[in-house]
Amino acid sequence: MRIIRFLCLVLLILFLCLAGKVVFHVPMETVMVYYWPVAGCVVVGCVLIQVLYSVYYCRKINQLLKLMTEEKKMDLFIEKATQLAQKCKNRLLVSIIQINLAAAYAEQKQYQKAKELLQSIPQKSIRRFKGQHRAVYYANLAYVYYYLDEQGKALHIMDENKKLFETYQKDAINGFGAVYGVLQAFTSFTKGNETLAKEQMEATQAAFPEADVERDVAFLQRGMKVSV
Repeated sequence: MRIIRFLCLVLLILFLCLAGKVVFHVPMETVMVYYWPVAGCVVVGCVLIQVLYSVYYCRKINQLLKLMTEEKKMDLFIEKATQLAQKCKNRLLVSIIQINLAAAYAEQKQYQKAKELLQSIPQKSIRRFKGQHRAVYYANLAYVYYYLDEQGKALHIMDENKKLFETYQKDAINGFGAVYGVLQAFTSFTKGNETLAKEQMEATQAAFPEADVERDVAFLQRGMKVSV
């Protein structure tokens, strides 16, 4: 899509230059002398605007995340993040906001709403997720699947993304390490190894003492029966 827009922009500039040649009777050699510098400046300008636009919204997202991760003001975060998603025109950034909104809904035990939000993200955006964003997306989806008693779907995600998850399993900055530890425990329990599940949950609590996983511990102790 970006390539198409780029080509359309270049063709538009060429059309304007040719129009100028016809209207003002400018020699073709003169038109071509000015065409490439003008086209280059316009394209660079458009790219710069897009970069600045992305930086602006990335900063907005990071500021909002403090409401969820540090201040624990989920309702306010959901309100502000929803408003930001409605204003943003970048599909990928909107998808990233949706991932964080889903995490906030899961924190409020609105697992069905979190699932629907994650599933509403276009496949085109999911394919563009790289590294940590991709890991967080699939980890959040597996998490809500477990709470919604959809273990088969959760297990599929865990198997398909094992290497990706392991890359960030020690990450404490954005809480992914703790989430993955919880998911490992849920997975072991689902596969019938309750002893290993308990050990993995205890290891997660020890490795990430700042993470609040008491709800997940209780969920595991109840035998992972849905309670929403």
